[in-house]
Amino acid sequence: MKTIIQQFFIFILIILPSLSDDAAKNDFSIPRTASPDIVAFYEQVKGKPVWFFQGSLTKCGHIAVDTLKNAAVEGLNPHDYEDAVQAGLHPDNWMEAELLLTERFLEFIDHVRSGRIDPMRISRDIKFHSPKTHPVELLVEAIQETECTKLRNMAPALPQYEHLKKILSDYRKISKNTKEWPELTSSKALKLGDSHPDVKILRQILNLYGDLNDDEATSATFDEEVDEALQQFQKRHTLEADGVMGGKTKDALNQPIDDMIRKIIINMERLRWLPQELGDKHIIVNVAGYQVQAYENFEAKLTIPAIVGRPSRRTPLFYATLKNLVLNPSWGVPHSILVHDKIPKIINDPDYVRRSGFTVTDDSGNVIDPYEADWENEGTHYHLRQSPGRHNALGPLKFNIENPYTIYMHGEPNKNLFKKTARAFSSGCIRIETPVELAAWVLNNEEKWSSDDIQKSINRGSTQSIKPDEMIPVFFTYQTVWLGEDDLVYISDDPYRMDPKMEKVLNPKTDQMSS
Repeated sequence: MKTIIQQFFIFILIILPSLSDDAAKNDFSIPRTASPDIVAFYEQVKGKPVWFFQGSLTKCGHIAVDTLKNAAVEGLNPHDYEDAVQAGLHPDNWMEAELLLTERFLEFIDHVRSGRIDPMRISRDIKFHSPKTHPVELLVEAIQETECTKLRNMAPALPQYEHLKKILSDYRKISKNTKEWPELTSSKALKLGDSHPDVKILRQILNLYGDLNDDEATSATFDEEVDEALQQFQKRHTLEADGVMGGKTKDALNQPIDDMIRKIIINMERLRWLPQELGDKHIIVNVAGYQVQAYENFEAKLTIPAIVGRPSRRTPLFYATLKNLVLNPSWGVPHSILVHDKIPKIINDPDYVRRSGFTVTDDSGNVIDPYEADWENEGTHYHLRQSPGRHNALGPLKFNIENPYTIYMHGEPNKNLFKKTARAFSSGCIRIETPVELAAWVLNNEEKWSSDDIQKSINRGSTQSIKPDEMIPVFFTYQTVWLGEDDLVYISDDPYRMDPKMEKVLNPKTDQMSS
């Protein structure tokens, strides 16, 4: 019995102090100078460290450090978090490392989820701020998971974002495996049937981007295979797909792949500007991509070619709700279009008003004879309204969207415009190629409003307003790189020249961001 008691006291004297020492190693307090987010985070985890235990990184700590170390996969700059990575891997003081890792990871969540810059810094045409992020809540939720895998999944849960992330990875591999980007030097426009040394270089570039499958790429002859591949490259780059390697096409081919990598990073940043909740059913208008897409549960159900505002009359970027649809709409000409477009045209062609189906009224609403009107002196006080019909500029359908910018979507009588690859022709509104198809999707009621039913109502000629059964949000975005339905990478011509401004503000460093 005495031996057992002695052994117990030995345990108390030797073992327990070491346990209390280990406990002390994991005891820390939050300094008074800590940021409100740091304080809020540790209040929610009851003042306990999450990244370290007994001076060493926990499993969550290793994942957090690894995530920050590899921030480049998200199009972010890993150097922004390098101090926390080094502190986590080689802590001089684990308590300081704990706080620094928390601080940087909260910044990382904010960067990857809602962006590094406010969109309204980029252009006066952008009419929204970045969505508000709650990094403390997201981080608490992530560490409460047993395996802490959510720490790796802080980016926007958007298919478009995942596509760009994959494209970024692919292009970085191409860059890494290509010591020197091939460059076309000839000023001659090359086409099918030509033989020229630059055709070999053309083959190399088309091979690198996957438009051509030619392992050797040694032939200097511009054959049908090269012609087909070049047309695909042109189509992907919003160029006229004529198979001729002319000036604009050569410039696109010669663009260094590291420039493309920065362009992808810019577009990942833009996708972070979208709200976290887009709605089960929503519409995305990609102004830079000249297309409108209808989504259900993040799956694109429709992709419709669109015409957007020309550079002098840009389509603004905003979020709004689809209000209603109007079959056979009349068109009240906006004052700016009246002044800049219509009055000069009417002065040169007095019969234009009658021929186009316009009614002219004055400020009091009195109907004015267009042939008697004083267009040169009183034109700015007149109002034009175009009656419904085939001649109407809005086409057979108008989609009214709640917004203060007088922007809506509508049809386009001149279908030839949709044959162009770059389509910045309008005065700001969005013209779509197949409005009836979009209307049927919006109304989503085969019993009352199938495509055939909508077309029959249009054919009857009467104006009719229809309100959808559900609210459908519409998001006007500006993506200059995206993945098409054919799994090809598309690059816009950047009609509003927003990419250079984005690059300047983000200031990505080539040696850090493309590695």
